[in-house]
Amino acid sequence: MAFCRLSVDNLPHSPYNTNAYAMFVDVSVYEEVLMDIFEKCERRSRVDEAKELGIYPYFHALESRQDAVVQMEGKRRIMLGSNNYLGLTTDPEVVDLGVRFLRTISLFYLMPAATNGIQGFFRGMGDLKVTLNSSMLNMGGRVAAAALFVLVMKMDIEALPFSYAVGWLLMLLYELPLLVRFLHSSEM
Repeated sequence: MAFCRLSVDNLPHSPYNTNAYAMFVDVSVYEEVLMDIFEKCERRSRVDEAKELGIYPYFHALESRQDAVVQMEGKRRIMLGSNNYLGLTTDPEVVDLGVRFLRTISLFYLMPAATNGIQGFFRGMGDLKVTLNSSMLNMGGRVAAAALFVLVMKMDIEALPFSYAVGWLLMLLYELPLLVRFLHSSEM
């Protein structure tokens, strides 16, 4: 009889208090817990059995484009769980606006990468006011820029990504001097 130390949380149907740290168990009783990970992946599961019986309720393939009514399993069905409440997911104008938005915002995504790294540095140092101040600058700058772009400059959907960029730029202008000052002072 081989014994192995396991965490109680890993044991199936353990009658023991889960607050206990560990216990000794007979390995043969808990073969599934100790099974090789690759063996576990290749083994038949309850999901496979449910799929064979035709009662697996997830991931039915659509045979048509996602819309309010779809073709699925050879039948027309009403799509209730698609978040397409207004029927706009296939509207060409909405799709075009989404494409234009994504193309524009993709130009600016290096800025939030930089600001998140700098904020993480200051949070790690315990200086949360840098994160708070820069986040407030970001939000205020976005709202002001969006109002300017939409109301004064009459921009379309591209106003949003450009207003995001203004907010991220304000964050960088606030955070970078603080980071340089901190790194310079810690070298001395």
